[in-house]
Amino acid sequence: SRFSNLGQVIIRLSAVSGGGPSTANVHCDGVAWTCDDSKVITSQSSPTKEPNSADIIPFSHMIYVWDSHTGKCLLGLMSSHSRLCSALAPHPELPSVIASAGSDGVVNVWDLDRGDCFYTHANDLLHGPVEPATNRGKRCGYLEVQFSPNGLQLVLSDEGGRITVLDTPSTNVGN
Repeated sequence: SRFSNLGQVIIRLSAVSGGGPSTANVHCDGVAWTCDDSKVITSQSSPTKEPNSADIIPFSHMIYVWDSHTGKCLLGLMSSHSRLCSALAPHPELPSVIASAGSDGVVNVWDLDRGDCFYTHANDLLHGPVEPATNRGKRCGYLEVQFSPNGLQLVLSDEGGRITVLDTPSTNVGN
């Protein structure tokens, strides 16, 4: 069996609040592998105490990059989202590129080698039918994000029942 010799690597999550370690509860909101299996990406935050809320303690959101073989933390990206971010999508061909999307209605595309965001899109309800009409102009949270198999587009679903397809800037990806 392929699973008869499983090993275990434990990654210890830690909370961050206001720029430093915190004793607040930390939640792992999302996790993904890079396409070359060398890294594990986690989206972490400290939720507020409001029941059934996507709100997090301000500045508590972090995206961490971990070595998948040792569990060592390689990189931390602070305050990348302002609300719960449970959607992570690794690029299918470039192990240094990952997209994150969350209930703040923002998708970010990251270059993990440089530790920076090179593309951001906000899901403001400005076009097409919007129900109820009073939601026009408001931001709508994302539920899921995936790269296309060739890595040139992103597809996202949102809380309003819509699908968005974005073309990625192929000349800038990984450069």
